Amino acid sequence: MALARERWEAAAAYFKCYPLPRPGWAWEFTRRHPDYQAAYEAGATSMRQQTKPDTAAEWGMMLLEAPAIHARDALVFWRADAQPGMLRAEPRLVRANAHPLDLWADPGRKAIALTQAGLVVLVERDGKQFRLMFEDPDALGDRMVFDIRVGSPPESLAEVETARTFIGTFLDGRERRKVIDPLAPSLARYLQALDCHLAGASYAEIGRATYPGDKAFEQANGDELMKGRGRHAVKRGLYLMNGGYRRLLLPPPVSLFSDRRV
Repeated sequence: MALARERWEAAAAYFKCYPLPRPGWAWEFTRRHPDYQAAYEAGATSMRQQTKPDTAAEWGMMLLEAPAIHARDALVFWRADAQPGMLRAEPRLVRANAHPLDLWADPGRKAIALTQAGLVVLVERDGKQFRLMFEDPDALGDRMVFDIRVGSPPESLAEVETARTFIGTFLDGRERRKVIDPLAPSLARYLQALDCHLAGASYAEIGRATYPGDKAFEQANGDELMKGRGRHAVKRGLYLMNGGYRRLLLPPPVSLFSDRRV
């Protein structure tokens, strides 16, 4: 999945990633992994629903997504043990004063996946992704009323917070301003450095590409500074690609680089 030089050299090309939620960033690093690409290609001859669960589970997913699809367009079904906060939904009888939710007419992207545990509905609202688990697939209708069940005690605080956020998107009809993740500039730099590295660029080239216009490079030791910055960015990009992306699936606050050597 090596990119053409004119693409990875342009830092502006990664600005489109800035609005991504953390799971979207996780997917961007995952899809660049050569082993993930090989795993997807190995199962490309079979239907997506027939992907071996064990293969997808190795990457923290329910199903393998095509690595060519950017996070803006991909709908990745992360497993509950990789991304906490799966909401368990249970349909209930419609009452006179109830307001059924039309899952399919509601704005935002959505997708469904049939798993051994039940039917998972992926819904996007207010720039966030929510996963609803219906244990009985036959109970899922076009317009329906359902309850969100939270365990007692809840499996994780993320389950409670996700339920609160999901319900809040229906209670407040005002359009919300999208907030850029404060880590977005750093993550974009690590992603660009990773692409540079996978394309065979040197550390000096990577330093120049990821820190364009930096006057520090004009100093006497500018070349060594470029190499050092490029090496550091590549190291973090490789860490995120080689499993570190799972930390992006955890609810904040969480330290992405708990090991100071990274």
